[in-house]
Amino acid sequence: PAAAPAPAAACNAATTCAPPPKASWPPARYCRIARNAEASPLRGGDDSADAPPCAGLILLARAARKLAQLRILLVRRARACPLILVSGFGILVSPRLIATMPVAPMPTNPLTLRLGARASLLSRMQSQWVADALEKAHPNLKVELVLIKTTGDRITDRPLHEAGGKGLFTKELEQALLAGDVDLAVHSYKDVPVTMPLVEQANLIIAAVPPREDPRDVLVSPTARSIAELPQNAKVGTGSLRRRCQLLAAREDLTVELIRGNIDTRLRKLREGQYDAILLAFAGLRRSALFDGTDMTPIEPEAMLPAAGQGALALQCRRDDAVTRQLLTPLHSTEDALCVELERAVVQALEGDCHSPIAALATLADNHLILRATIGGHGGHPPLLHAAAHGTADNPSALLQSVLANLESQGARALLHPLTTNN
Repeated sequence: PAAAPAPAAACNAATTCAPPPKASWPPARYCRIARNAEASPLRGGDDSADAPPCAGLILLARAARKLAQLRILLVRRARACPLILVSGFGILVSPRLIATMPVAPMPTNPLTLRLGARASLLSRMQSQWVADALEKAHPNLKVELVLIKTTGDRITDRPLHEAGGKGLFTKELEQALLAGDVDLAVHSYKDVPVTMPLVEQANLIIAAVPPREDPRDVLVSPTARSIAELPQNAKVGTGSLRRRCQLLAAREDLTVELIRGNIDTRLRKLREGQYDAILLAFAGLRRSALFDGTDMTPIEPEAMLPAAGQGALALQCRRDDAVTRQLLTPLHSTEDALCVELERAVVQALEGDCHSPIAALATLADNHLILRATIGGHGGHPPLLHAAAHGTADNPSALLQSVLANLESQGARALLHPLTTNN
């Protein structure tokens, strides 16, 4: 054992040399586990400040003797009892402890991703879903929502096709991306322009398409459960030319009128009696937690084909932002992205614009791919033209060409672009 320190020097007569009571100064206080070492009186802890100098020296000698004894015992039991001990002679560590103690990861600052979203209820709900999914996939990631009011949200007094199309819902979000104000934008894919975008796309990319929601439309009516059950001459609200022409093709007696506003606003207008029924996207109702089966009925695609990309989300970022693109990878659905790509290819090949009522839906199951398309007259009027093709996911372009050839043979371009065709 190591030798004990020399006895403390004698104090003068004016100093009281009696050691403090054992209850206040137990020797065990001087034998600390390493994590508490800084609080020890031997290291200048707070509770050693009141002890007189002589008392401290006496206690130090006692503690050193105890530590020497403990050191001998510890070395003998190192293999069976891994401990860390602080003494006047240094830190004793069991070899077994060195081999087994876990190494704590170094703390790192969480990465923050700024997610741009519209201020509407639907946009906030679906953007929060994306934020939660990203943070779950990347525990060290923090996602902040940046709410941006778009031109499409501001215009509520006229149809979007008269003001510039659905690109008005994405314009400001894309501008914020290019300006570096946000790192990511979440769009309803059906709002992303296929042709004639309002913002230069060279440095923008749809980096991920999450699993798709139900793409069907929903009839909202307090009385009817289908288009056929609507009252004679019922007033139906919709802002979509695609829905308008399919409604009139099924029921020419219906009065189809414009309705604008967010989902909750449209539902309020219906309940106020401004319309007999309205049409909404099933996906939006679900994501907003507003779907109510008592007065809402999904419409099968055979009765009303949805818009290209309906029910899907588009996660957009800067093309040169490799970090964000990598972070979005776990949210991407290859199958849904393929279906949406096919649907949008139909619109692009037909040169659809904001005045073109074009519906397209691709479905994939067990490598079996089905592509359907329906178009109406320019401005949302019947008649309707239909086409469909079946095949495997290995050759989607073959389905696309088949559907396009079918529509072309029926005079699709003349129906969609009468002015251009006549000239």
